[in-house]
Amino acid sequence: MGKTRKRDAALQESLRLSALVHKWTCSYLPSVGAQSPHTVRTYRSSLGMFSGFLSQYKGLTPFNLSVNCFSANVLNEWIIWMKTSTGASSSTCNNRMAAIKSLLLFMGGEDMGLAYLYDAAKKHVKSIHEPQREVNSISKEAIKALFHEPDLNSRVGRRDYTFLLLTYGTGMRLDEILSLKVKDLTMTKGKGAVHVLGKGNKMRTIPLLDNLVNCLSSYMNEFHGRTPKTNDLVFYSPCHSMRAKLTQPAISKRLKMYAERAHLTCSEVPLDMHAHILRHSRATHWREEGLNLVEIMELLGHSSYQSTLIYQTVTDQQKREAIEKMADEEVNNLPKKWLLPENVSLAEAFGIYTK
Repeated sequence: MGKTRKRDAALQESLRLSALVHKWTCSYLPSVGAQSPHTVRTYRSSLGMFSGFLSQYKGLTPFNLSVNCFSANVLNEWIIWMKTSTGASSSTCNNRMAAIKSLLLFMGGEDMGLAYLYDAAKKHVKSIHEPQREVNSISKEAIKALFHEPDLNSRVGRRDYTFLLLTYGTGMRLDEILSLKVKDLTMTKGKGAVHVLGKGNKMRTIPLLDNLVNCLSSYMNEFHGRTPKTNDLVFYSPCHSMRAKLTQPAISKRLKMYAERAHLTCSEVPLDMHAHILRHSRATHWREEGLNLVEIMELLGHSSYQSTLIYQTVTDQQKREAIEKMADEEVNNLPKKWLLPENVSLAEAFGIYTK
C-alpha cells in the first residue's frame, strides 16, 4: 500500500511539472514572457533540446519527471553536453540556458515551493566563455619516454617512478600528491582508489588501475614497511631520521632532469617540464579515451565546468550524430488545452512538438 501511494504521488508530481512547463510554452511565452516571435521560437527550441537531453540521456518521460530534472547539476551536465556533443558556441549555450532559467523563474512564480530551482540555477549555473588558453599536454609516447628515465635500480629512482606514475595516472595536482597520506590509499586489487582532499576542502575519490596498485604496493613495502603508519606521508624526504614533506622545487628539479634526458629520444618531451603537464596530459587522454567532461571534471576536482571545457574535443562525426538526434523542432498548431495520452513524448508534454 505504501509503495502504491509513493508511486501515485510521484506520478502526480511528474504530471504537475509537465503541466507547468506546458503552460509556460503555450500560454506564458506567447503573451507576456517574450518580446518578439524570434525569442519565442528560440526559447521553444531551447526547451526542445533540453527535453531531448532529458529523454535520451536521463531516460525521462512525462510520467517520471521530478524536481531533480531541473537541478543545477543536471543543467550543468546539459550545458557541457551542448558544448561538447553538438559543438554549440558558448553564446548559443548561454542563450539556451537563459531560456531554461526563464522557465524556472516562471515555475517558481506559479508554485512558491519551486522557487528554489531558479535561485539554485542562478547561483550555480554560470555563463560559459570560450577557453582562452591551449592545453599544455603531451602524447602518450612522450609520457612513456619520460617514465623510462628514472633508474629502477636505485631507491630514489623507484620512488620517482612511482611518483610520476601516480601523478599521471590520477591527474592529481602536485600539492595533492605531496600531501597524500597512507590512510588516503585503498590498495585492494580491483577496488584500488585514492581519496583526495582538494581545493576548497572538497573530497573526491579517484579509482586506481591494478597496475598502479601493484606499483604502489611495491613502493609502500620498500618505503613504509609491512605496518605503515596511517598518518605518514606517502612520499617523503628522509631528514635526520624524520620523514619530511617533499617540496615542490625539489620535485620540479628532478622532473626537469628526467625531461632533459627523455627529450633526447623523444623531442616532444618539453625541456621546461612540470607536474601540471602530467595533469593536463592525463585529462586530455581521458577525453580521447571516451570519458565525458562531467566525469573528467569530477576526477580532476574542478569546482566549475569552465575549467574542464579546455579538454573538449568534438569530431565532425559526433557533431553530425548530435544534430541528427537533437534537431530543433519547429512548432505549429499548438494544442489549446492540456492533454496527455499514454504514449506522449516529453517534447509533446512540454508543448513544443505535436505529431
